[in-house]
Amino acid sequence: MTTRSLNVGDRADRHPSNQDRGGHRAILLILPDFDKNTSRVIGATATGDYLNIENYSSLISALREVVEEQWECELLLESDKYFSNIKAENIRMHLEQADAYIAEVTNADPDVMYLLGAANFFQSHCPCIILTQTQNTLPRSLLGRQFIFYECSHQQELVHYLEAELSRNIHFIQTVKTSVREHFISISKLQRIVALQWFNSKTWRELQNTYPTREAWQNATVNKVASIVDGQKDVAEIILKRIYQWLEM
Repeated sequence: MTTRSLNVGDRADRHPSNQDRGGHRAILLILPDFDKNTSRVIGATATGDYLNIENYSSLISALREVVEEQWECELLLESDKYFSNIKAENIRMHLEQADAYIAEVTNADPDVMYLLGAANFFQSHCPCIILTQTQNTLPRSLLGRQFIFYECSHQQELVHYLEAELSRNIHFIQTVKTSVREHFISISKLQRIVALQWFNSKTWRELQNTYPTREAWQNATVNKVASIVDGQKDVAEIILKRIYQWLEM
C-alpha cells in the first residue's frame, strides 16, 4: 500500500476532553451523504462527485475493525442511529454524542466541511482526524491540520495501517482509550458471543442499547434480558451464560 501520513501538528493545543466521565467512548465518522442506489453524492452536480461505494465500504469496515473490535469504542455514523426526525437536530445530537471525530474529505464535500466546521467550533475539546486519498481538492482552510493519506487496496492491510496512523495522535488516543472508560460491545460482536440466530435486528439493537459495554453486562439480570427477548427466561439464561463465559476469558 503506497500510503503516507502528513503530520502537521497533533492538535495538542486543544482543550482536554472530559476523560473522567463514565461510559464508553464514541467516534463519529463524518462521510459524504450519498444515494446508495445511484452511488451519487446527494446534491452533487458534477460527474467528478461520484463516489466509489466499494472504497467507502472498505473504509467503514476497516474503521469498525479498529475502533469497535480492537479498541472497544463505538464508531458512530449518522445513518446508524436516528436521535431526531429533523436532520439538523439529528446531526447536532451525533456531534454531541461523540468524544472524537474522523472526517473523510477526499471530495471536499460541502456537507462534510459543514460538519467538520461545526465539530471544530462547537466541540473544540474533542480531537479530530482527517482522512483523504488526495491533496488536490483540499480547501485552504484545512492546511495546518493532521491528515492521514490512505487507499483502499487490501482490507486487512488498511486495518493495520489505520490503526497505526490513528494511534500516532496522542490526544486522540488518550481521549478514546482513557483508562476510566467502559468497553463497548458492538452488535456484530454480541451476535458472535451469543450465537443465537433467530433474533431480528430490532431485538439485537435493543440488547445492545440496554447493555452497550462489558461493564453493563456484568450488571445484567435474567428478568431484564427476558423482557427484551419476548419474555423467554430460558433464552435469557442462555444469553447471560454465554456472555459471562466470554467475560471470563
